[in-house]
Parts: sequence; structure tokens; C-alpha cells
Amino acid sequence: MFTWRRWAEIGRDGVPYEARPRKASTQTNEQIFDYVEVVHPQDRLSSGKGTDITRSSSEAAGIMLFATQLMAWEVSLSRLLDYFETVVSPSYRIFGLVDTSVDTYSPYTDRANWLLSAPGMVYLQVPPQVIRASVRLESWSTVPPASDSQWSGTEDVEVELPGGDLALETIDGGQKEVPLILPSPGSYRMRWQWIFNRAGGPFTSPLAGRREPLPMPPGHDEELNGADQYCLVQIWRTAVGEEIE
Repeated sequence: MFTWRRWAEIGRDGVPYEARPRKASTQTNEQIFDYVEVVHPQDRLSSGKGTDITRSSSEAAGIMLFATQLMAWEVSLSRLLDYFETVVSPSYRIFGLVDTSVDTYSPYTDRANWLLSAPGMVYLQVPPQVIRASVRLESWSTVPPASDSQWSGTEDVEVELPGGDLALETIDGGQKEVPLILPSPGSYRMRWQWIFNRAGGPFTSPLAGRREPLPMPPGHDEELNGADQYCLVQIWRTAVGEEIE
């Protein structure tokens, strides 16, 4: 006999179950593998924990196949809904992606971070050497697949987008609306990834108290297309208060 657990999402009366992974371990006279815990939200509210499912080897094999299919199905749900590409000219070492329904301002946040955010707005600090930045915005149905590309930097942030219509903003140029389709207004995660043009370096850090040269890995020449910096911004809907991994 052994038990095992995986994340899965299946339904009961239209309500999704949850399951959580646990590492393999060994106990006296019993081998405990990763096992499946299926948790209905009502059960979680009432008991604070789920139910461990213990099965024989043959039954477990069937469950493992079912869980694998569920995991593949979940990955397949991550779809690129829309994208938009453009070029911006940052000013005062910054440019941002904002919700057009809010009055923007300079967020009162730690400028030792690359991303400066407040409700309805996210700004990226850029090196003073960046004159032109190529930007690709992507709208996803859920968390996008991890990139295997090399980047000079990457950072995630959660932001509330009350209107759902976006614009790129610079201090000198104002706002330029972008026709990127989001599923609805609400809480979103943004994953910002950027790289610098090796032909135009060196680039120095714009972060508060730091001016060291920044890494410039190879790649993304096509996306850079002669610009000083390339930024990929991936956006997806998320639950309010969900932690960023």
C-alpha cells in the first residue's frame, strides 16, 4: 500500500477541488510516496485539511495516470489570448504600463526595486543609457509557461486594473493607449523580463544606491531589432491576495 498526492483541479457541483503536493518520505515499515490529497473548499473550511487517499498498487497506478492527465490538461489551459508590440522612449529613466481609468502618479515605493507599482500602474526603471526600448505585451489565460531564455532581469508584481484598458506611459510623452485585450477588470499579475543590447553597452543600474554595470546575456537580437532594451511583459488574471511565487 502507498499514498501519494498531487495538485489537481476537478469539479463537484461546479466547485473545483484542490490538491496539494507533498515530498516523498520514508516511515517505519512503510514507504510513503508523493500522494494525492483531494480537497473540496467546503471541507477545507470545515476541517482545515483534506483527505488522504490510500490505494493498492494497481489502484494507485490508475490514479497516477489520471493525475498526469489532469496536470497536462491544466498546462494546456494556459493560452496566449492577445499580444501587442511597440517601441517606447523612456524619460527620466522610467516608463510604465498603466490602467487608463486611474490618475497616475509616481508610486511611493522602494526605488531599490526594478518595478514601482501602485493600484492601476506599474513602472520599470531603466538604465540612463536606454533611449529606445522594444516592448511586447502579452495577455494570458493563466500563468504562462516559464521561459528558458536568458534575461538581464526579471520581476513579478501583482496589480489591480480597475478599468482593464491599458496604456504605455512616459513622463515626457504621456500615455499611448495599447489595444491589448484583457479578460476583465480585476487583479492581475505581471511578469516583466528584459534584456539589453550587447552592441550598445555597457548599461548601468538605475536602482537607488547602485550604478554597477548590468549583465548582458546573448540572445533576443530579433526582438531587440536595434533598440537598446527589449521588454517582455506577460499579464494574467489572478485571485485577489494570491501570493506570488
